[in-house]
Amino acid sequence: MNYKLIHLILILLLLFITGCSAPPKILPSALRYQDGQYKATISLSDPELSQLIEFQAPRFRKQGRFTQSVVNLHYQGTQPISLEYYVEWTDSSGFPIDTVSQWKPFQLSPNQYRQITSVGKAEDAEGVHFRFRR
Repeated sequence: MNYKLIHLILILLLLFITGCSAPPKILPSALRYQDGQYKATISLSDPELSQLIEFQAPRFRKQGRFTQSVVNLHYQGTQPISLEYYVEWTDSSGFPIDTVSQWKPFQLSPNQYRQITSVGKAEDAEGVHFRFRR
């Protein structure tokens, strides 16, 4: 009898905890690209940004021993906008390389084209993740 009561209490407690927790914040899906061995991801924090900004597939090239990635974007909004971007590089195993990166602000005017460039600070850099937010 005690086991049934304990199980009932645990089940009710579990239902209460899961029912009272906030739903996870759903971010828009990321844009994923592959260029040979190199992989790129572009994430937007705001779903509206995907309607305002058109991205071209990131390009990669060797810059000495390191890898450089360039992403071109076109802002199609009618009002100026202030954004920030963050770039994270990963090695061939998927582990982060440049962990001291920080958010960098920039502004876009209506119908403006912009190029974001980043260099992976390791010889085996193969993946890059560009994040954009307001």
